Amino acid sequence: MVAIKKLPHRRWEVLRDLWIEYLPILDMSQEFPGPTLWDLASAAELFKNLQPDKELPYVEGIRESVFREIILLARKFSYCRNVARQSIAQGFPTWGVIAGYDACFYGAKAFCYLLGVVSVERHSKLFLDIFVPRSYKSGKTRAEAFDILTAHRLDEHLTHKMLWDITSRLCRTLVLPDNAGDLGNNLRELDFEKISNFRNNLIYDGGFWLNRDDYDHCDLTHRLSILSLVSASTGAADPREVDHRYFYLADKFKDALIYLLSDIGRLAPSIGAEVTALQDPMDVAA
Repeated sequence: MVAIKKLPHRRWEVLRDLWIEYLPILDMSQEFPGPTLWDLASAAELFKNLQPDKELPYVEGIRESVFREIILLARKFSYCRNVARQSIAQGFPTWGVIAGYDACFYGAKAFCYLLGVVSVERHSKLFLDIFVPRSYKSGKTRAEAFDILTAHRLDEHLTHKMLWDITSRLCRTLVLPDNAGDLGNNLRELDFEKISNFRNNLIYDGGFWLNRDDYDHCDLTHRLSILSLVSASTGAADPREVDHRYFYLADKFKDALIYLLSDIGRLAPSIGAEVTALQDPMDVAA
């Protein structure tokens, strides 16, 4: 946890302007738009001898590759969120809740990557910070450049718990413009404690699909409408209920991703299609 607590505060207006310089050409008709971070030969060479907490020279192509993955993660988030809502509405709460958790997972990764905190690879304990300020003297004043990278060594590789710990830190320390005060307050209030537990219980210990005590309360045998989950999936339920948290968190990640990508999209209209993909049909119609 020490390394996570050292992650510096992020000022979104600075990150937004930096992203504008590194937006790649996106071709989502490909199975996975490349090159990915791991496809870059120069990055792969850098990662072989990556040392934590040391300044590293920026490697061309890294930020473009990360942004491609952000778009893919955002689309996975939107897909899983829609699957969750549709599954709940059609009477399949088990997969609705699991898809709701998956939506949160992809939304959190997209959020972290937009703020410049990126996993090096699945089994590594190192996380890359791709927007590190370097202070230098310009005449009689000091200025900042973002032409270096650094890596953080964390307690674990990218487990789900580690992702939630990083996300929690970034939610609490992100500095947003004054016009996004409500979003900032909502992010700071999010609770990620034991966020995986309910989903894991469904998968490993049974749930709506293996209710041995009451087979009528089981979506393995027939469709099962649970009004509280229907309400949660539409954003109308109390988020403090443990099985409602995924839908509440997904709504907040949706708001955050739409805001951040829209802010980039004001200067780069090509991102507008990705914002539309995140919105609910009623929002788009409005």
